[in-house]
Amino acid sequence: MKYIINHKNIMCLLLLPLITYSHESNINGDIAFGITSELNSSIPLKLDLLKNMKLRKSLSFKLKEKYLGLGLEVDILGKNISYTDFLGNNDIESLKLKLISDSKYINGEINYYIKNESSDVKNKALEYKVSINPTADNKVSLSLDILGKNKDIIIGLTFRYRNMGTYIDTSVLLNNIKTAYDITDEIKQSDHVKDIDLKNNKSKHSIKIKIEAGHLGENYKLGTSLLLNDRVEVQGDKYRYIKRANHFGIYSEYKDLLEFSNKLDLSIAKNTLDKTENNQNHTYNNISLNTDTYLGLNIPANEKLNVLLGLRHIGMYSWVNTNNSGFVYDMNNILTPRINVIYKPYKNIEFSNNLELPLSIKGRSIYGIRSIYTGEIKYLIDDSFKDVLETKEFPIKFKSSGNIETGIILKKKPTHYLSYKAMADIGFLRGDIKGNNRNIDFSLSLNPLVINFPIKPRVMFIRENSDLSIKFGLEYSKSEEFSSLVGFKKAVRLGNDIIEDELKPNILKVLKYNSYDKYNEIDEKLKEITFNAKLNHIFTPFLNIRKDSDNFKVNIKAESSKITGHDEKSKIEIGDFKDRVAKEYIAWNNQENNGLNWLSFGAIRKYNYFIDVKSDKVTKETKTMVDLDNQKYDFVIFTEYGKDKGFNFNMNLGLSYNEINLKYKKEIDIKTETKSRVVNIVSDIGRLTLTDELINKGSNVELTEGKLLESLKNHVKKNNAKDEFIYSLEYEVFGLLYKQVTEEYLKNKLDYPISIKEEKKEENNVFLSKRINLNLDTYLGYNFNPIDKMIVSVGSKYSMYLRYDLIDKIKKDNKELGYKKILIGNTITPEVKMTYDLINNFSVMVGTGIPIYIENKRFKSIRFNIRTGIEYKW
Repeated sequence: MKYIINHKNIMCLLLLPLITYSHESNINGDIAFGITSELNSSIPLKLDLLKNMKLRKSLSFKLKEKYLGLGLEVDILGKNISYTDFLGNNDIESLKLKLISDSKYINGEINYYIKNESSDVKNKALEYKVSINPTADNKVSLSLDILGKNKDIIIGLTFRYRNMGTYIDTSVLLNNIKTAYDITDEIKQSDHVKDIDLKNNKSKHSIKIKIEAGHLGENYKLGTSLLLNDRVEVQGDKYRYIKRANHFGIYSEYKDLLEFSNKLDLSIAKNTLDKTENNQNHTYNNISLNTDTYLGLNIPANEKLNVLLGLRHIGMYSWVNTNNSGFVYDMNNILTPRINVIYKPYKNIEFSNNLELPLSIKGRSIYGIRSIYTGEIKYLIDDSFKDVLETKEFPIKFKSSGNIETGIILKKKPTHYLSYKAMADIGFLRGDIKGNNRNIDFSLSLNPLVINFPIKPRVMFIRENSDLSIKFGLEYSKSEEFSSLVGFKKAVRLGNDIIEDELKPNILKVLKYNSYDKYNEIDEKLKEITFNAKLNHIFTPFLNIRKDSDNFKVNIKAESSKITGHDEKSKIEIGDFKDRVAKEYIAWNNQENNGLNWLSFGAIRKYNYFIDVKSDKVTKETKTMVDLDNQKYDFVIFTEYGKDKGFNFNMNLGLSYNEINLKYKKEIDIKTETKSRVVNIVSDIGRLTLTDELINKGSNVELTEGKLLESLKNHVKKNNAKDEFIYSLEYEVFGLLYKQVTEEYLKNKLDYPISIKEEKKEENNVFLSKRINLNLDTYLGYNFNPIDKMIVSVGSKYSMYLRYDLIDKIKKDNKELGYKKILIGNTITPEVKMTYDLINNFSVMVGTGIPIYIENKRFKSIRFNIRTGIEYKW
């Protein structure tokens, strides 16, 4: 029994922190998304801000529990990219997981780099700095300090004294560093290390003594530090390096309306470098002084806005004395004006904007200037999360609303109409649907956490204008009346073909509107362009703000989309060898000659004619490359004010920008292979006229490459010709005798064994279409009820649309021209409507309207419409 009692007591002690946790704990933290832009420059004559600007995205999550002092932090840092790739490039440079302990007994942090691409810290690296002090409540205590990276550990034993804000710490630091010691920066002043590898070595570190003392006040800090016996010995293949140094530092800080901080670090070191190959010894002393000073004002403009104005100075000074030859100094200064604006519209949301302009001065001249902007949106986490978790209210609440209306419009050609709109919401899941008898739009929104936190994630599947997309974001909603949603959107499937349904029709309409004289030529060129490759849908940001009260509604939407694509096609057409039409012979020979001598021309009876019959084979390869870039931006404001009785007003304003850029490249490679065959025809005709029938009856000459003339002679020899002299059609100098054929002559005339001719054609076209749409729909009316269950509405609708189309890069007479088309339409519709409630939200409606259409300041038409139907609301 005694064992059981003791066992129960032990269990109670172990469970005590868990039992009291909910009463003692205090949770805080934040979720932050930031953007940093940097512009580097050495003060160029012409500064292109966009070209030189680099952007970096960051996302962090921090959560800390004050009772135990434990915290968790996740930091994600994006790559430094150009502004043109900011939306599409989400590559991660660093992903760090941090474990924090803020307890006075165990204090420190552990950093684990899941991914890191910097040269200092690699992937899966572990950094740690932990201090363990079991007697921290006493004025005098002893702590064990452990810090390092991976297997490189520094262990310190520290005696600590605390009294009324004053502290004195004395530490003994033991090094267990295994990695090589890079001394490039240590001896960069020396000219004797050009042939030495300064990174591959072994190092030994001394035991160091560190003393820190200071005082912590209510809004100020004063401190000093001293590090003694900082000695490192480095042994390389060709050298031995020893550094002995001592360090001294002073730190001060004051925070109020006036903010001031100053940090000064002074190091005095003696360096020795021995080159083992030639026993050379190089010794130099160096003194380095680094300062960091800030002076500024923290101005509370109001309860929600703080403005911080300040000036920061960083100084880096060093003096080097080599072999007692006198000191050489190096001086660098950075002067940084800074402005920081912190705005806190709500208790848990904070916006921060910081702008710095660092000016670098090297020596006595300006070295460079750059601008650094940092913007951050931060959601502050507090115990309201715990309150939401501990509430006893049922987290799922169902609500729905909507209306369905159908009927007939009586006009010149009567038509049927159907419109509907509905919403169902159970807190963590919401569905919306709206449409008419021609199309349907819907959205499904999910909160994966189920619990209705003030800030929560949202995943949405949306179909809008026949496009299907998915959205990820964070929603902030303190009440049912107001919510704001920000995140990223990506299209999954498009309802329209960007090229066939948008780009081509837009270009042709604008060209036709401007009476372009080469309309048909552009039309044919567009018909050649096809795109069958997969489109690349890029995540782009969106914003949705909604306020919904009893009689007044406001909804603001801002969205964007970016789509790119690349398509390549290749078509090869391989032909067969086809003979050309031979027009004349290239050589001849005397087959028979019955004359007495060579002057007896009439006695020649037969000749050997040699015909070059050429045949061609054409191989045609056509390559087409299409690059597509489509960007869209949409902005919509919807407001509505309405009552059953009294004035009613609504407005829908939409602005959209659609840019389609298509680059079309066509390459045609034509390869023509030509080969010759020599046909011999024996004839007694002095001037032979060639025909296909005659060539077909001839005999082919067997040719040998490099011995063409010899091949002809061998052929006539087989035919028992009178001689082996082969003549051309050209005369000698005096015009009495024909020239004899040479090998070079035949080589130039014949394509044997084969000749290849390659021809390349290239065609580049760019089609750029930009469209701006502005749509405005407003209604103003008045409702009254002459009898019970009947409401009569009298009002007027006004609709306006502006469409501005611009096409560019259209080629005409070797010039690239642009054309535009502007269309403005206005519709004014006075109307009267009567609604009568039948039963259970069912009502019947009869109304009439007179739409008046005006387009580009010209009256188009006027109509008279009667609408009748039924409506159901809930």
